Amino acid sequence: MTRTASESMIRLDPDLAAVIRPLLLDLQRTLGDHLVAVWLTGSAATGSFTAGISDLDLVVVTRSPISALDLAALERVHRRVVQRDRAWEHRLEVVYVATRTLAELRRDDALAVVSPGEPFHVTGPASDWLQNWYLVREGGIALHGPGPDAVIPAIGEPEFHASIRRYLAYLRQREPSGYAVLSACRSLRVLETGVHGSKEAAVSWCRTRLPEWASLVDAAWTDRQAPRAKGFADPGTRDAAGKFVRVVASEAGLEEPPAT
Repeated sequence: MTRTASESMIRLDPDLAAVIRPLLLDLQRTLGDHLVAVWLTGSAATGSFTAGISDLDLVVVTRSPISALDLAALERVHRRVVQRDRAWEHRLEVVYVATRTLAELRRDDALAVVSPGEPFHVTGPASDWLQNWYLVREGGIALHGPGPDAVIPAIGEPEFHASIRRYLAYLRQREPSGYAVLSACRSLRVLETGVHGSKEAAVSWCRTRLPEWASLVDAAWTDRQAPRAKGFADPGTRDAAGKFVRVVASEAGLEEPPAT
């Protein structure tokens, strides 16, 4: 059962509550009648939040489509978080999505996203985010408005696993990084065990599952703990990260893409 907003705020870590309370009020003032719900997700919702390192992950549900929102005003909301506390610079991940988009999960609607290392931007399609919606529905905490299970329809496990494999295919095409290594570990763990936990738990599992890659996985975790980590710096480590993601994709049953 989804916690109520008041219960959720009471249970929050004091450091998290200190950043979330003013942010929530700012979102309410800025979005007004557009705002439907705000959900806490990620490590802060699962209990694996690490102070000073973990990101703050939120999903903001709006009554109107993204095209109707004042994105410049929302960007100012994000800036004010950092102005209040510089420790949150590069540690905000906020996704804006319309209720209609969530009600019909396979729509190709746009989303608005701010995330570490990326500016606030419009992206999509939302249908590519099925993995995210599954996890939000299962573990998101309502800070304002109805809970995720009241808005997001149920997603079956086979479709969830198919979305994870698509995500691995996406990671395989991206610039190699420590983030990609950790995400690949989590993805493989879910596919093989059905358990979706913290990055730290996935690292521990992956050391045993792929022991020949343990040093790279540890390096990715160490990089994650560094302030403002932006991925592996040297070409050799980045190359190894790319190979690791391809190995994980193969273990997950993905075929190698054709050579270009």
